[in-house]
Amino acid sequence: MAEWGPVFGLDDAVFVSLQYGDVADDVRLVRERFGVDLLVDPEIDAYRDLDALASQVAAMDTVVSIANSTVALAHGLGKRVHVIARNVQDDWRYARGAETSRWLPTARCVWQTDGRDWATPIAALSKRLRSRPSTTG
Repeated sequence: MAEWGPVFGLDDAVFVSLQYGDVADDVRLVRERFGVDLLVDPEIDAYRDLDALASQVAAMDTVVSIANSTVALAHGLGKRVHVIARNVQDDWRYARGAETSRWLPTARCVWQTDGRDWATPIAALSKRLRSRPSTTG
């Protein structure tokens, strides 16, 4: 969890969990470790109501995720998407080590170089997020 510090330290950011299932422990840990409120809409069940999840994703400026269905949904909605990919990601959508995906052009990937190291790709993601100009509207 400590490796997420650079991301949760971003100025002027609001963090919304798009995670499936019960995330109460994650919300508590983020608050305790980083002093950040991770917002969760208890009305949205990503398993049963894709329309509600799509509405929530549509409201985001940027989506950060592992390689899962939220990435495809965000891409379909034209959102900027950052994918944190495992070095052993065996998925036709992502060319191992490539920053872009021909199948998901709005997605930008950061990759592990070692299967145990999440700090390196998360630090690269944080740097990328910090260098992007803020958007409004």
